[in-house]
Amino acid sequence: MSAPILSVIMPVYNAEKYVHEAIDGILKQSFTDFEFLIYNDCSTDSSREIILSFQDPRIQLFDSPVNTGYVKHLNDGLKQAKGKYIARMDADDVSLHQRFEKQVEFLEQHEEVGVCGSWIEFIGYKEGIVNYPADHIDIITHFFLFGNAVAHPAAMMRRSVLESLHLSYNRSLEPAEDYDLWSRMSLVTQLHNIPEVLVQYRVHDNNESIVKKIKQDKAVAFIREEIIARHVHHHSATIKAFIFNQPQAKNLGSKELTELTAYVKTVLASGGYNNRWVKITLTNRFVAWCKYAKLSGFTKMRHYLAFPSPFFSVRICLSLLMNRQ
Repeated sequence: MSAPILSVIMPVYNAEKYVHEAIDGILKQSFTDFEFLIYNDCSTDSSREIILSFQDPRIQLFDSPVNTGYVKHLNDGLKQAKGKYIARMDADDVSLHQRFEKQVEFLEQHEEVGVCGSWIEFIGYKEGIVNYPADHIDIITHFFLFGNAVAHPAAMMRRSVLESLHLSYNRSLEPAEDYDLWSRMSLVTQLHNIPEVLVQYRVHDNNESIVKKIKQDKAVAFIREEIIARHVHHHSATIKAFIFNQPQAKNLGSKELTELTAYVKTVLASGGYNNRWVKITLTNRFVAWCKYAKLSGFTKMRHYLAFPSPFFSVRICLSLLMNRQ
């Protein structure tokens, strides 16, 4: 048989409450040319039995005799996948009917893109939609200003990019291994998010990002350091703190605010970053920093007026004039 266009990788560990819905959503996709690699990480509940209840030749079940953690299985999936593209899926989430169709179509039409994600909708304990930035440069900007901007269970990757550079997940950075992989892939290929909800992301007490929050925060900080080192050259302690949005109030004065203004002007002039979303984000952050500074209200307003903002706000001017430290 010829290789499928798409390989889908899904680790499973004690997901009996949700795994049936997750699998059903994959098998009912409008795009059907895929193999479905499911890795049972030594589940102790009925997850394995639920998986076996599906009689679909596209499913390949791999049982682990011991619990190793999901990142090992993700890397196993990257090695065993035969598809031109590789899609991620989590056992507690739901892929909407046209997810694969829309992502494959986009990747077929944009060879420069190696990772294609989408917006996500929260279900379970949380509601709302995450509107991730769509274009590559906005995603990279989000990477070093905030953090990850490609939802892992909504991601589809181009296998040739991974194989040509021997890229895989870094187990030591779990549960931020996806953020790390995207940041490394961004050096050789473009990232994109389709601006519509294609995946429902379930929030519950056993989410990896909730259970391992402290470990994740440390991993994210490490990855952001790496990204900043690559994209922001010759950055001072002040600029680094600004990117991480950690104002050092006792060391914040006119000199530091002037340095930040010059840095942002350089970033905006470097190409690609000069858009309204980035300017608004940086302006809001800069105004907050002005309020931390031990300066007169007039001096704070003067710094705001010198900053490359996309708008002029009388309200902000008045708030800075009234603000004194």
